[in-house]
Amino acid sequence: MLHVIANPASHSGTGAGRIKKLTRQLEKEHLDFCLHMTTGKGNAGTIVSTLSLTSEDQLLLSGGDGSMNELISGLSLPCPADVLLFPSGSGNDFARGMKISKELEDLIPFLDRQAAVPSRNIDLGQVTSFPSKESSSHALKDKRFCVSCGFGMDAATCDALETGKLKSICNRLHIGKLSYLIVGIRTILQTGKDKRAAVKVTADGKTVRFRNTVFLSVHNLPYEGGGFPFAPEASPEDGILDVCVIHVPSRFLMLPMLAACLLGGRHTAFRHFCTSIRCKTITVSSDRPMPLHTDGEVVRDQMGFTAAVLPGVLKCRQ
Repeated sequence: MLHVIANPASHSGTGAGRIKKLTRQLEKEHLDFCLHMTTGKGNAGTIVSTLSLTSEDQLLLSGGDGSMNELISGLSLPCPADVLLFPSGSGNDFARGMKISKELEDLIPFLDRQAAVPSRNIDLGQVTSFPSKESSSHALKDKRFCVSCGFGMDAATCDALETGKLKSICNRLHIGKLSYLIVGIRTILQTGKDKRAAVKVTADGKTVRFRNTVFLSVHNLPYEGGGFPFAPEASPEDGILDVCVIHVPSRFLMLPMLAACLLGGRHTAFRHFCTSIRCKTITVSSDRPMPLHTDGEVVRDQMGFTAAVLPGVLKCRQ
């Protein structure tokens, strides 16, 4: 059975049009499917948790990175069913990292169970966080991510986007990526010394310390924030997490680094201010609370976290 999990609220509500286009095409192709429309935050995970999936099933998600995170959070792993994506989000970093086309005609051949298309067994990440004692924020417990988790400025950017109106406006103008850039620059300019942290990082048993840490991101896929390749070498099929640590003495150094990142991940050339780490497990602790995101979903005032790779637990047929 083909189960279609569809989020009409994706891309600030414009996802509904893509769902209609998708279902019309599925009917035209005479494909049997069951449509499950999400009705609110977290609902994609609730829906898939009720399905008794087998290797004969397919899960097709029409949504973005947030919906994909909900879906993987609701699955029993390893998942026997093939997972497919019809991208309709704002950032679409999962689709970008997996090289999944946004075009409907490119999706249809993958739905043919007789086609000689091998599934890809891809990794996921899992994170547990430690909130500040003074904070009312909750801790994450074994929270999964498919794209990345981030600690510091990148999480603050996600938080500002979700609580502001700019993302919705840019999405309706079909310039959604611009909203990440605008808010990112604004966040950089607000990143004074009180927003930079001293962090201790232990990766696969090896410890290193960083001062003036603006953010630290842990990647399963190369991109986050709507197309910023902070971990350009990350692969979801190598059983490894790729970590990017940005530690700069001045916020103004972040602007050329951000520009270099957009030019194909060249920020890694700033070796004095950008450190790359590859590991299977990582523990991060900070001297001050910072926000933490998992695939763009933010919890505030965390003192650190532990993340680990979950190798090959998701079957993707794209």
